[in-house]
Amino acid sequence: MEHRSGHGLWLMLSILASFGNISAVSSFVSVEQADGKIELPPADEALQKNTVVNHGKSLVDWVQSKGGFVNPKLEIRPSDLSDPQTSYEMFTNEDIKEDELLFDIPRELLITDELEVQESDWICATAENLAREMKLGNGSRYAPYVNYLDATKPGQLPSHWSDSGKQLLYDVIGQPDEQILPPVDSAGWLDTEWKEECDGGDDELEQRAFLLVLQRGWDEILIPIY
Repeated sequence: MEHRSGHGLWLMLSILASFGNISAVSSFVSVEQADGKIELPPADEALQKNTVVNHGKSLVDWVQSKGGFVNPKLEIRPSDLSDPQTSYEMFTNEDIKEDELLFDIPRELLITDELEVQESDWICATAENLAREMKLGNGSRYAPYVNYLDATKPGQLPSHWSDSGKQLLYDVIGQPDEQILPPVDSAGWLDTEWKEECDGGDDELEQRAFLLVLQRGWDEILIPIY
């Protein structure tokens, strides 16, 4: 694949706002109360009150400490500030202009299939490397990134759903051998790609790492912020 060639051709990955202007979303949110509406404070203050680590901010701080750039108009935080356990999402606090740089990520911060693991097919090695870093936790050199990934809610891909959830999906899109709607084999990635193509096992963390790469990777490359 050209974008990962020899890998000395580019040291930084730059993302531009190339789809026109992006309107800002206020860093304040409203929640319904019995006596009306109240406004919650900005993300940092709200999370501090809940004594919960803001993995989004930690990720941004880490990227910047390594020489990367994240547009200060961007904010990564839980979607519901009143419940820090909700999923992390990206917000803007100011309008973003067309072609404005969003982020610039140093090559050394990417998790790929090249971290001293024998080459394997497709995204297998990247998943193995991510699982290894996740097991290291705060001891990983990618700690802010893997902690952010680990803080995301599991079950976002059908392969991680319950049997009844998978069956409900098949009732809508058709059984795997007679599927009428995409995505193809969407609930079978763990059984086919992970266990057969990657020779993976039943370790829950390794399976979660595989699904995270499948969900968030740029092919076989994991890019912080992306």
